[in-house]
Amino acid sequence: MSCIILATILVSLYNQNETNMANITVKNIPKPIYEKLKKQAEARHRSMNSEIIACLEKAVEPNRVTDNEILYLARLARKMAQKALNTEDIQDAIDKGRS
Repeated sequence: MSCIILATILVSLYNQNETNMANITVKNIPKPIYEKLKKQAEARHRSMNSEIIACLEKAVEPNRVTDNEILYLARLARKMAQKALNTEDIQDAIDKGRS
């Protein structure tokens, strides 16, 4: 579920323990979105604040691929390649992709 929050956001910065942190006050959250967030937080044993932070992180952070996922995909690609590829095979694949 994507976490899109349509609201007025007020941001204030403060310095705590040499780390810049932001406080965000979210106003006018539609009731259905609030209820969904509340249910998600309860299901994941998180506070509302922690759930909102998790949603924001998911929305703004790029999708990270773990080392195990990379290894799995590399092994799968190797398995799918029936034979060793030569330069001509690679160029043919590139040309097909461009058409």
